[in-house]
Amino acid sequence: MVSQQVPIEDILMGILESIASRLCKLIRGIRAESPITLTGGLANNKGMIAAVKKLLQEKGLDYIIRAHKDSIYAGAIGAALWSGYRLQKMGR
Repeated sequence: MVSQQVPIEDILMGILESIASRLCKLIRGIRAESPITLTGGLANNKGMIAAVKKLLQEKGLDYIIRAHKDSIYAGAIGAALWSGYRLQKMGR
């Protein structure tokens, strides 16, 4: 895309929309209720939140989408807790 002179902003928005599309399918699949809290590395990315809201609204779903300022650490915290649990189970 870069070699075809596609603007970086458009490439990045395409990536965010692709991720948002998968997320929206999950949200609809489990019949989640509003509000929805995003976690992970893109949770506080304004473009990601906008892409999710846009796709949900296109499906007629008016969800409140939010993210805590520390939600980017959710994966790391989960991994640390899981490794502590595994370590304890191993008896070390």
